[in-house]
Amino acid sequence: MAAAGVSIDSLVDYSRREPDWLQRLLAVYNKLGQDVPGTPAQGEVIVGMAGVLPQYRRRGIATALKIQGVRYAPAAGFKVMVTSTSSVNVANIAVNERLGFRQTRAEIRLEKPICSLTT
Repeated sequence: MAAAGVSIDSLVDYSRREPDWLQRLLAVYNKLGQDVPGTPAQGEVIVGMAGVLPQYRRRGIATALKIQGVRYAPAAGFKVMVTSTSSVNVANIAVNERLGFRQTRAEIRLEKPICSLTT
C-alpha cells in the first residue's frame, strides 16, 4: 500500500496532521455516500442524528430540531426526507412517526466479536 501512496491513519493522527481535516473528510464521506445502495436519490435529504444530551431530553428539543428540518426541506427544493434510528430507540421512532415519517425498509446490523490475543 505504501508504494501506491496509500496510508491508514487514525482520525486523531490525521486531524493533527491536516488543518482542514474535517472538510476533507466530509468531501470523501459525501462522495462515498453516492455508492451506498439505497441512499436517497436527487430531491431527497438525509436527516442525520438529532442528538440531545441526556440532561436535556424529554423537553421536546429533538422534535423541535426535526420540525425545523421538515420546514426547511421544501423551501430548499427537497421532496423527501429520510431518517433512520435503532429499532430499540422507541422514543425517536415515536417522534419521527408523529412528524409523518414512515418505515420503508430495514437494515441489517452485523457484529464480529473481538477476541483477546493475550493469554
